[in-house]
Amino acid sequence: MPSQAMRSNPEHPGVFELAAEWALIAELLRCPSEGFWNRLRVATILVDDPELLAACNAARSGANEVAYRCMFGPNGEIRLVESAYRECSCGNALQENLLGLYSAFGFQTRSEVPDHIVTMASFVGHLRYREGLARLRRSRREIVRLCVAVQQVIRGHLHGFVEPLTERLVATEIPYLSHVGYALLQRSGLSVEGVRYPGFLKSPRKQK
Repeated sequence: MPSQAMRSNPEHPGVFELAAEWALIAELLRCPSEGFWNRLRVATILVDDPELLAACNAARSGANEVAYRCMFGPNGEIRLVESAYRECSCGNALQENLLGLYSAFGFQTRSEVPDHIVTMASFVGHLRYREGLARLRRSRREIVRLCVAVQQVIRGHLHGFVEPLTERLVATEIPYLSHVGYALLQRSGLSVEGVRYPGFLKSPRKQK
C-alpha cells in the first residue's frame, strides 16, 4: 500500500511513481493466482503510465493462471530468468551478484530464483521507493548509493535479456503480457523500435 509520504509529498513525486511502476511490472509478470486482482488494484494507485494501465485493463480478461503456468512453468516455452538468455555459463555469478545487492539493501524476495524478472523488477521498485524517502531526507550519500544500485540492476542485468523476453511476450499474442513487455523495455531505458507493435495490439501511446 502506498505510504502517506508517497501521497502527500509533491517534492519528489517522480521517484515514487517510478517505484510504483516497477512494482506494477512485477505484479503483472507474477502468476495470476489468488489475490492477483487485489494486488493489481493496489499497485496502480500511483501509476498513470498508459502502457501499464493498458496492461492492467487487458489483464482483466486475458490473465489466466493455467495458461500462465503452461507458458512460464518448468516445462513452459518462455523463461523469465536472466540466466536463460545469457550465452555464457555465468548463471551462478549473476545470481550471486544479485543476492549481494538484495542483502546490501535489505530486500527480501518471495522467490528462490534471484534472477527472475519478477524479483528484479520488485527490487528496482524497492530501491526507487527508498530513493524517494532519501530525497525527502536530503540524504545525498544514500541517494547516490541507491541510484548506483538501480543502474547495476538495469545495465548489468536487465539489459542482457529484456529485449528477447519482450519478443517472446509479444509472440504469445496475449495483450496484457505484450503491454507489460513494452513497459519493461521503456523502464529499462531500451528502445522499443526493435520490437514493433503487432497487429492485434493497439498502442496506448501516440504514434509518431
